Amino acid sequence: MGTDKNVQLADDVLALLKQRAAAEGMSIDEAATEAVRIGLEERRWRQLLSAGSKYGRESGYTDADVESLIQSFRIENRGR
Repeated sequence: MGTDKNVQLADDVLALLKQRAAAEGMSIDEAATEAVRIGLEERRWRQLLSAGSKYGRESGYTDADVESLIQSFRIENRGR
């Protein structure tokens, strides 16, 4: 278990957190930990998708190229 930290939440966010915790039979701390973890993971995915989109645009490849690129990569990497 992590070190206890105090975090201030907006009243409406705290109310939603309490409702979720009660509905799912967990403590407010458990619900808050899960909500923060999910939020951080979602943010990381958005960053990765953004970076991938940028790389894709800069590469010059189009959506139509993707399938053949994947097939070529798989052929080149068989047996590794």
